[in-house]
Amino acid sequence: MGDQGKALAEGLYWMAEKLMWGYEDTDINPVEAFRVYKRAADLRFSDALIRVGELQEHGKGTEQSAAEALVSYQRAAKAGDFLAYAYIGKLLTRTQHAGKADRSWSKFFAILVLNPKHEFVADTPGGLIHDYIESQLRLGVEPNYIQTIRQFRNDVVTRNQQLLEHASSPNRLERIGAVTDWLIANLRDE
Repeated sequence: MGDQGKALAEGLYWMAEKLMWGYEDTDINPVEAFRVYKRAADLRFSDALIRVGELQEHGKGTEQSAAEALVSYQRAAKAGDFLAYAYIGKLLTRTQHAGKADRSWSKFFAILVLNPKHEFVADTPGGLIHDYIESQLRLGVEPNYIQTIRQFRNDVVTRNQQLLEHASSPNRLERIGAVTDWLIANLRDE
């Protein structure tokens, strides 16, 4: 994609973000946001592919479809966005294919270690690592990648605090509390 195509795709992406989250006095409209994300995704803007997958996965602005979400995440990975592996891992841990999630998480962490300063648009390293820890604990599995998690400790703890502040149900608070306990036990200064 040339510079003009990339600029157009990025502009569409940010317009969709406004529509999705109501930035700058824009009315929230998930259906229109999905349509605009799709246009940016059609231009192979990988962050838009991730957002399209998220909306498909959760049924916001479009029909809920884990299969279509997976395809969107895979397209983002194919476009070179390694964040997509974390989204694939998160999705798989919530399905009957949870055992296949480890491969995606492994790819995410391997590339993250090599490229820790990557410009994240769709999420932060701490947010995705927090999702990894939460998904592993939900499955009853001890999280791996301790060294990498420690490298991003401040980001992970910041995400955990944000989630605790905005938890909207006892079930969600319980899951975040489990991550909090794990962080306390595993990220202490040595």
